[in-house]
Amino acid sequence: EDSRKKSVRFSVDFNHFNQGIPLEKSRFRINKDKPVIGYFGSLTNANDQDVYIELAKVGYNVVLIGDVLSDYSLCKQFPNIIFTSGVDYKDLPGYVKCFDIGIMCWKWSEHILNSNPKKTLEYFSCGIPVVSIPIPQLVEEYGDLIYYAQTPAEFVSMSETAFSTNSSQKIDERISFARERDWSKKVEQLFAI
Repeated sequence: EDSRKKSVRFSVDFNHFNQGIPLEKSRFRINKDKPVIGYFGSLTNANDQDVYIELAKVGYNVVLIGDVLSDYSLCKQFPNIIFTSGVDYKDLPGYVKCFDIGIMCWKWSEHILNSNPKKTLEYFSCGIPVVSIPIPQLVEEYGDLIYYAQTPAEFVSMSETAFSTNSSQKIDERISFARERDWSKKVEQLFAI
């Protein structure tokens, strides 16, 4: 095979995320009967706030970590949508490990349609399930390791499924998948190419 046709996909700093020490979940659990659903990254108009609101309406604890760069006043009306401004990279794994589910809900745009969010592997390195819009590259590369949803109601349904069907086997599968995509493995691939 012609080496020019080979590609090297996104990678992850696996050890950084996998070995992070989790913070106490209780700091993010307003509703103690519901899981913590989290997202980290810039909070812009690209994020589908209707998803966060729908999750909050049914009682989920929604944790949003990142700088708020748009109007999130509707989300801020819900006590179980918790905002945490930007977190230092060294501390981020501790926050992510507090999540029961990692979420990726953006509005469709050309940019999102052609993206492959590296946070997927960061969530996987922590072992947590991911609920995301069905971005083509994610569907192709991750298949059924991710729970896919497009509407706020589907995000609620898939979050319930992701949480209720989570198991040590699924956690191990996600961690193993991420471990094989650590940057050190990609460097080996690059040298081989």
